[in-house]
Amino acid sequence: MSVLDKEVNKSIADLRACEFFGHLCSRRRSGQLYNRVGIGKWGFSNWRIGERFCVAQLIYPNPTQVGYGKRIAMLYVGKYKGELSMKKLMISGCLLIVLIANRVPMTPTTEAVSETPTPTAAPIIFENPPVCSGATMIYHTQLREMLLVGCIPGSVRENLPNVIWGFNGEGWHKVIEGGPQMRVLAGAAYDQKRNVVVQYGGQPMDSFECVRETWEWDTQTWVQKEVESPFACDHFAMVYDQANAEVILFGGQAENMVPNNETWSWNGEAWTSVSETGPRSRAHFGFDYDPTHEQILLYGGYTGSVFDDFWAWKDNAWQEINISGPGTLSHFGMAYDANVNALVIFGGASTSSSFTSLSNKTWILIDGAWSERILEVSPSIRGLPAMAYDPERKKILLYGGFDSSGNELDDTWEWDGSTWNCVLNCS
Repeated sequence: MSVLDKEVNKSIADLRACEFFGHLCSRRRSGQLYNRVGIGKWGFSNWRIGERFCVAQLIYPNPTQVGYGKRIAMLYVGKYKGELSMKKLMISGCLLIVLIANRVPMTPTTEAVSETPTPTAAPIIFENPPVCSGATMIYHTQLREMLLVGCIPGSVRENLPNVIWGFNGEGWHKVIEGGPQMRVLAGAAYDQKRNVVVQYGGQPMDSFECVRETWEWDTQTWVQKEVESPFACDHFAMVYDQANAEVILFGGQAENMVPNNETWSWNGEAWTSVSETGPRSRAHFGFDYDPTHEQILLYGGYTGSVFDDFWAWKDNAWQEINISGPGTLSHFGMAYDANVNALVIFGGASTSSSFTSLSNKTWILIDGAWSERILEVSPSIRGLPAMAYDPERKKILLYGGFDSSGNELDDTWEWDGSTWNCVLNCS
């Protein structure tokens, strides 16, 4: 056997070419033409199955334009009739016919491949949000975190950059800082379909004049939307309507501090007034989406007096729900627990004397009936806590609020469906 024949046999054996082609010969119909396939660093192209044999071109690795034709060999792999098993093919052997111009050595070349280092995520720097009340909490599906929007101490009297805080189950951290200026009494909601946080209205820290601005954050940048705005610009509530893929805004007041009962929708392009009937004008009410029944629920609120009415927004219309429940209530936290299909209300004030009538009661609406839970462990008495359901961890998260002395809080609690557990800044 010649030196060249030995090199060919060794190379083909290393690639198990006989096994590869023999396997295909035994399975494919005759007369078919297949394009390039590859094993490791070697490439095979233009191999045919004839009536009685398989022929393929064997291309050496890393072919170049110069002398390209010299790097091609013809490979003849065994005769067969009909279906031939691999075992029979290997027993009969592989007859190799090599036709190489100028008898170019067949030692494959090796090309150094530099490995690209795998990027590592920046470490999360845990940091607790400041004391605050009246902030908005939402769950971000893509980030898989609870977000806290509009959390700033009421004592601040200067404009500061907007900060969104994130909670991942272990602690709080800053998700983004920038965009619109920090504002209080604004509204925020997460548009799940378009994957953006929508923020509207609110009052800057250096004045009590509300701002009619609509902003969106796509996890990378903030973009202000130049659109016509709703009548109300603070003290309203916003939530995402999953069934209709739009953000719904209700209530609040304008610059003249006159409350209204208009309902507006935001689709990413424009605000649209969708109703001027339904619940009375109000502020500081509970407002959350019920995915089980595909409706938005509204409870209580305040406009000179405290309300105890209960409403549902569904199919672009309001409908009152007549169920005896927690009674008159405002400045409370409310969230729908989708894990157990229950609406949860915590804290709040029962009279217009917001500070003196605060409580730490937990109310649950389940199977059409309200009940107060008598608990040994519970967050302290407070008003205006931020509260929302975390579908990732199947718990309701509560943050901050203000106590009966007007002091703002910075503790974090979780409701697991039956009990409250303090997570951070427990006193």
